[in-house]
Amino acid sequence: MQIRQHIAMEETDAPQSWNMMFANVENNLAPWQFSPADRANWTEALDKEA
Repeated sequence: MQIRQHIAMEETDAPQSWNMMFANVENNLAPWQFSPADRANWTEALDKEA
């Protein structure tokens, strides 16, 4: 998996969105840009609406 990721990010002309997703998976363990600790922050808005 790491070799494929390296090839896609460094040695090919992969779309920029793929490279961003790979970097996010590597750093945040998910394809999103925010950290795992912040993933549920969106639910705070639901509490305010209720």
